[in-house]
Amino acid sequence: MMHHGNDPAVLRKINKQNRDFWEKENELRDKRISIDVIFTIATNEMRSETSRGVSARAQKTFELALADAENTLQLVRNDFSRKGGKKHKSDSLQDLILKLVRENTRITGNQLLEKLEDQSGDGIISSVDGWSDVLAGETRNILYFDEHTQKDKTAPLSGLKHRLSRAKKCIRAKQQKRQQ
Repeated sequence: MMHHGNDPAVLRKINKQNRDFWEKENELRDKRISIDVIFTIATNEMRSETSRGVSARAQKTFELALADAENTLQLVRNDFSRKGGKKHKSDSLQDLILKLVRENTRITGNQLLEKLEDQSGDGIISSVDGWSDVLAGETRNILYFDEHTQKDKTAPLSGLKHRLSRAKKCIRAKQQKRQQ
């Protein structure tokens, strides 16, 4: 009676599976080696294990170090992308609000609106909708010129309190940073 371990068909199948597996692994290894940063991270990791006295038997294989380096690179890229999306880009209206808050850190929303209305037509602020300028149920807006994009823009008056809050928060954060 023949054991499966001696069956030539089984052995051929196992050998083909091994060949297919290592062909894919070798392609992955070569691709990872061709990316300088992955290669550098992997070789640094292997040097670190050697310098720390990790036994050869317990050390990562070069292929595993490359795979770990690729995963590390992907984590760094994902984190970088996430942080990139969080950077708040200011516009000219926010810059003006920040300037007015620096002049008076206790400014209220109504006082800010008055200051913006006073500046209407003088530079950044083109106009501020009054109650008579809008129909019932419509949003009152501030029309302003954004120097960053070189375009006319509108901002709802309802968002003014949020812009004021952000400006005050920004100034407080800068003051705290200076005190440290």
